[in-house]
Amino acid sequence: MKSVFIQLLIGLLLFFSAEGSGKYSVDRINPSLLENASMVIRQDSTIWEIRGRERARMTRYVAITIMESEALAGADIFIYHDSFRRVRNIKGSLYDARGSKIRDLKNDEFEDTHIAGGVSVYADARSIETDLYMNRYPFTVVYEYTIDESVLYPNRTWIPVSRTKTSLEKASLTYIVPEEFSFRYKSGNHPALETEITPSGRRNLQYRWEFTNMEAFAHEPYMPPGSYIFPYVQTGANEFMYGGYTGSMESWNDFGKWINDLNQDRQKLSDDVIADIMSLTENTPDTLEKIRKIYQYMQSRTRYVSIQLGIGGFQPDYAINVERNAYGDCKALSNFTQALLAVAGIKSHYTLIYSGSRYREVDPDFPYNSFNHVIICVPLQNDTIWLETTSSILPMGYIGEGNSDRWVLLVTESGGKLARTPPVVPQQNLAQQSIVINAGKDFSIRGEIHQKLTGLAMDRLMGISKISETRQRDYYNRLITLNQFQLESLNFHEEKLPPGYISKSAEFNLGGYFRRAGDRYIFQPVVLNESIALPSLRGERKYDFYLIPYITHSDTITWKLPEGYQISQLPENFSVDSPYGFYSIDYHYKPESGDLLINRKYYGKRGKFLPHQWEDFVSFLRTVQQNDRMQLMLIPES
Repeated sequence: MKSVFIQLLIGLLLFFSAEGSGKYSVDRINPSLLENASMVIRQDSTIWEIRGRERARMTRYVAITIMESEALAGADIFIYHDSFRRVRNIKGSLYDARGSKIRDLKNDEFEDTHIAGGVSVYADARSIETDLYMNRYPFTVVYEYTIDESVLYPNRTWIPVSRTKTSLEKASLTYIVPEEFSFRYKSGNHPALETEITPSGRRNLQYRWEFTNMEAFAHEPYMPPGSYIFPYVQTGANEFMYGGYTGSMESWNDFGKWINDLNQDRQKLSDDVIADIMSLTENTPDTLEKIRKIYQYMQSRTRYVSIQLGIGGFQPDYAINVERNAYGDCKALSNFTQALLAVAGIKSHYTLIYSGSRYREVDPDFPYNSFNHVIICVPLQNDTIWLETTSSILPMGYIGEGNSDRWVLLVTESGGKLARTPPVVPQQNLAQQSIVINAGKDFSIRGEIHQKLTGLAMDRLMGISKISETRQRDYYNRLITLNQFQLESLNFHEEKLPPGYISKSAEFNLGGYFRRAGDRYIFQPVVLNESIALPSLRGERKYDFYLIPYITHSDTITWKLPEGYQISQLPENFSVDSPYGFYSIDYHYKPESGDLLINRKYYGKRGKFLPHQWEDFVSFLRTVQQNDRMQLMLIPES
């Protein structure tokens, strides 16, 4: 009897032990996957079934373990859907650190909302999202759902890990497609990844990719864009159907033809607008001036809104509707602008582009729609003008940092053609600043600043002349870190004539800047400039680093020093030209008048650098910082 009891007790212990070490117990994670990881993807399975020319189904199962509070956002899910995509059978569950289920998610924890928010007039683009809160870590969340699609989308990207400090146990992507289906694929950032192709059923093929045991990428300053480091698989169909329009992605030219078909017969304008454009340009022989006038005409009569209704994600609204409503999305505004230019006999191209900092480089040999925006390209005999049609404040020809130096697809009458927007050149993007500082006998300071910004240096202040003086002052004061800084006057001017610039002038008072040491005074002569910060990195650098500088800073600082004092020792002039940037500073001092003139110049250089160069780069920044923070001493005249 005793032995039976012992056996029963052992059995119960084993049972509860197994219950306390479930499938998603944290104890089951390989220790190597916990290094640098704040979350671990335990399993992520995505299966696509292509069921016909306009039918597809996606089934997904994903389990994620959140190790600490900083990764809590990674527990939430985002599912896009619209009139072509229906989400079905969505459910979720939470598990504790031992892998025991805590509870199932409730239906009202999956919030279904419009994506475009307040800028959208027409939109059926929606998302199903969660916003989980947990106060005990680690925990695991599991989601399951199905999406039925009534379109055959030309391409998709699968990125199982898309953020730093995230490791992965297992993830797989599967496509089940008819044998006759023209299926394309490409993988990157993982040279060992193989494509498994096997028969599936009577007339289908299965394509499968799998990742296992991927350690987390530790976050480092100046990391490459995610598209350069995270493994991915791109898939697509040569022939596709979207919104009733048949298209081909076999070549860039073919894809451009499909976009061109969507745009057909959408550029009719009213007689009044045609008359406006003719009157605006008839006495203007210069083509550039015509473009500028038409661009400003468009800017003054329209505003940007998002339109994401059905095929509206690809197809522009009619130009006549933009004219009547005075609004449109990037597609509609670009189509409208193209119609205006055509009235004046100016040829232009509707142009697809990826706008923003998360740009993924286009592969010219693998046609793929990674674009999210539309602008206008105007080819001239000796130049090319690019127009950003969604802004009412940009000068003609300026398209901003988020559109610069990247592949675009020009939609021409004969099809699509790849081109590239102009690169960012620091010497063309200037922040020129002149500061004059008068230091009185009591060492109080009165000063004035004059600044001119061109190119990308304008971005932060674009549109500032249109806001109130109070808001201008609040904005400027937030930029100043000096104690006892008092702004007396502030003026901005925005010049929209090409190439455009923003000028700023200000007067200020500054107290307590000189630090007294007996009968001497110490101060930092380089003041109110763009300060250089040193990046923080613990341990040895693991990854390459990217430098993408944009702006050349040129500062002239004139000090009129207090009477009866002179500089004890002037620093030597200094300059350094390194692979990472250029810096120079020189001093000109006139003891008889007490004038000190400082010329400073700094710009970074673009490039990709290896991990072993990191310390050299930081050393360059430290040298710049030390020279900017150089202290001078004033002593009484003898």
